[in-house]
Parts: sequence; C-alpha cells; structure tokens
Amino acid sequence: MHRASFVRIGIFDSGVGGLTVLAAIRARLPGADLLYLGDTARVPYGGRGAKTVKQYALECAQWLVDQGCDHLVIACNTASAYGAEAVRTACSPLPVTGVVLAGAASAAAAAHSKGPILVLATRGTVSSQAYLRALNETLPGRQIRQRACPLFVPLVEEGWPPGVVLDGVIDHYLSDLLQPTPAALILGCTHYPVLKDHLAARLPEGLAIIDSSEAVAQSLYRMYPDARSGAGRTRLCFTDDPEASRAAIQTIYPAGLHGADQIQLA
Repeated sequence: MHRASFVRIGIFDSGVGGLTVLAAIRARLPGADLLYLGDTARVPYGGRGAKTVKQYALECAQWLVDQGCDHLVIACNTASAYGAEAVRTACSPLPVTGVVLAGAASAAAAAHSKGPILVLATRGTVSSQAYLRALNETLPGRQIRQRACPLFVPLVEEGWPPGVVLDGVIDHYLSDLLQPTPAALILGCTHYPVLKDHLAARLPEGLAIIDSSEAVAQSLYRMYPDARSGAGRTRLCFTDDPEASRAAIQTIYPAGLHGADQIQLA
C-alpha cells in the first residue's frame, strides 16, 4: 500500500538526549518521517569552544540535508545556542527549529506571575547566555536565574532510580533558587525531561516546568497538520557504534535500539 510522507524531519544532537525531542515529535506527528543523528563520537559539546560547536552543528545539519530532510531540528541546547544562526544561513531556505528559542518562547507564554525564570542547563549552554538573550527579548526586565547541573546527564544515562541520591542532587542544584517563587523553570538540556516528574515533586506546586522537547514538538505540530496522522518512518543514526550508547538509549528511547545505524560525517 502506498504510504504518503508529508514531511521528512531531520533531528540532530550531540548524543542521545535529543531522543526526547524525537519522541515528542513522533507522538504529535505520526505521519512524518523522522531521521535522528546523534554525534556520539564527539559528545559532549558542552565543554567545547563556540567555534568548534558551530562547526559540528554545520556538519550534522549538512548530513541531514544530504539525506533529503525538509526541516531541521537542533535538539542540542549547546548546538542551538552556538550554531543555530549558522545552520539557518547555511541551510536556507529549509526551516530550522532550535530548542533554545522554542523553550524560551514557551516559558514566556507560561510565566503568568512576576517571579524569576529559572534555567537548568549544561555548563556550555549556561555560558552561552543564549536563554538569557532569548528571554530578555520576550520578557524584558524579568530576572533570569541560570544553573548548570552537570550531574543530571550521567544520572539520566545511567538510569539512576528515584531515591536519596537523585533527591539530594536535585536539592543541591535548586535549594537556593526557589525564593522568590519562580514563574517558570526551563529544562535547558534534552536529557532533563527524563527527570521532569522527580523535579516537579521537589518544586513549588503549580510551577510551570518547560520541556523544550515538547515546545519543539508543539511548534512542528502547528506547521505540519497533514502529518498528524499516518505511519511515518523513524531512522536513528549515530557517529559512534550505537551499542556503546545502549544503556542511555534504553533509558531515553527504548524503541531506538532496533535498527540503529552508525554513520560517518564527511
């Protein structure tokens, strides 16, 4: 039977965290073809310089363009912070959606009180000040408080269970950020949505938690109504052996273990 493909969306990340973005898009656009590229041979991007991250982002984007993608999603906050504009320029006229702008826009819409906006992210994303710039455009004068949370990624990838260790790490990062009461909290790393329920349990009731994966998916849902039904294909590719990331993939997107490919960027 002929299967109509309404759009082919290319998603790239420095590793496996962007699989949360893939899963969110797939849930909303079952008819879209999704191609995921995880640059696991060079992960993490967070400790690298801006010029290097920009070059890596351009290489990932070009590979996805060469595969025939119609829309690119930068599912890495650090790559989105340092490389989004370069990717948009290089890949024009293809649309490019980055997690930083999508997350900031969602936070601005959800911030109904006058409290500060909290941003939890990697060191690289915090250092880039990308969320600060984006939020200052939509919420001028609002206090923005950022916190690098380097232990969250290994806890997610190791599948660390709820308990005293995870609670202690969350409290360590957040205990001094909750007064005055925040208006919203942005999960500024695509690994962090895995911890969303654990975070919510230790945050003030009713605090808006902004998942940039969901923000990106909602944006694409509005753009591609014809892909809201159907049976699109999903392909996962990595620049290192997928078996090396098996545990992390199993935690974040178990369906991705079947048929993942290793590719080489030119």
